[in-house]
Amino acid sequence: MSERTEESIIHTIQPDTRLARIRKLAGLSQEELAKKAGISVETVCAYEQRKRDIGKAQYRIVRQMARALGCIADDLVEDD
Repeated sequence: MSERTEESIIHTIQPDTRLARIRKLAGLSQEELAKKAGISVETVCAYEQRKRDIGKAQYRIVRQMARALGCIADDLVEDD
């Protein structure tokens, strides 16, 4: 199976998080978001890959990402 096909299957099974969708709409890379928000790229990746639950994140981190993206913190938190 090609890497592209495997990636497509993963996205079909688990669509982008709100954070990833808003970041892409803002035209930012993960690195650019991390720099604007004053957090690590690893943190952005962990929330986008659902390795960490953004709903349990420190409010300060979510607020910093939201400000960098021009949205509010609630926009980034996933619905249950």
